[in-house]
Amino acid sequence: SAADLVAACIGRIYPDISSKEEEVEITKIMAALQRDVPGFLEELRPPRASEKLMLRRLGVTSGGGLRIDGPIALSHLEAFGARLGFAMHFEATGMLVPPEGGVAVRVYSNTEIFEGKLPEEIFEHLPKPDTLRQGKINVEEQFLYSVIKTDKSQMSMSYASFRQSFALLAFSTNDRTRMHQNGVRMFLPGSLATKNDRVFRSGFSVYGMNWRGWR
Repeated sequence: SAADLVAACIGRIYPDISSKEEEVEITKIMAALQRDVPGFLEELRPPRASEKLMLRRLGVTSGGGLRIDGPIALSHLEAFGARLGFAMHFEATGMLVPPEGGVAVRVYSNTEIFEGKLPEEIFEHLPKPDTLRQGKINVEEQFLYSVIKTDKSQMSMSYASFRQSFALLAFSTNDRTRMHQNGVRMFLPGSLATKNDRVFRSGFSVYGMNWRGWR
């Protein structure tokens, strides 16, 4: 899907491409995005002045920045995060989110993590992050997730990080009338279509730098 392509692209912003296989893979993704998500690649490049200001504020002396909060990028990342939220709700509760429920998603760029905008208190409630495994093989460097449910399995909270590029925080509920969205988009079951008609916050994702402390 288009949301998968956008997430795959942004998830490879960091670390830098370091192998021929990765270079071939990202080239294929870029070609698919140019064909299937018009305007995304153009939107990804921030104005040079804004990019320099952001890098200076973070104390970054190498690498660069990409804009992932534009209407095309963010709407697709939110849809991707909502699907993850629906899946994690089932993982935690064993039940699907019903028609009267929904998933609220918040996307965090690595820049926002740098600046402490991810609420640290969520990690006081979430269990230790896990990853996907098959035998001795795991993808810990690419994907980490954690999910917790309420006592009666009416709600769940899940967190996932993708390399050191972006993170998702999703709240799932069986009754969306009980959740205050506070401007965060709510996805209903069966409605994962992306929309580009919103006004988004300003933000970037940085690449080509080393940062320890990513969850």
